[in-house]
Amino acid sequence: MIVKIKDKEGIPADIVVVKSSSEDGSCYIQTANLDGETNLKPRYAVNETQPLPASKLNSVRGIIECSPPNAQIYSFDSRFNFTHDGTSSRNDEISLSSNNFIPQATLLKNTDFVYGIVVYTGNETKISKNKKHAPTKW
Repeated sequence: MIVKIKDKEGIPADIVVVKSSSEDGSCYIQTANLDGETNLKPRYAVNETQPLPASKLNSVRGIIECSPPNAQIYSFDSRFNFTHDGTSSRNDEISLSSNNFIPQATLLKNTDFVYGIVVYTGNETKISKNKKHAPTKW
């Protein structure tokens, strides 16, 4: 599923950025909900999908191969196998890193919009995997 997120909106799921409003594919997130830091962190759209017009993003077909959901918020090593138009027999394989990944519960800042492919949702997001049961108080 591809989602569009606008400036100052919260990220609803863990996503891989495929297009940004910036020409160079950059965007900025605030991670105060994760680590308490208010400084903005840069993230980047996948170079091969950034030049595509938004109307063509639905024609991108492929698979993101990544590790099972885990609690490592700052780690995301995976790959994206895709075709540009769904009819091409040529597949591109791209390495993805944490630079292309935006975790749930962060805020998009100073960027008009981004389009992202959802990779983890619900209790499978990295922030959900970091939740601990509160200890019983006596």
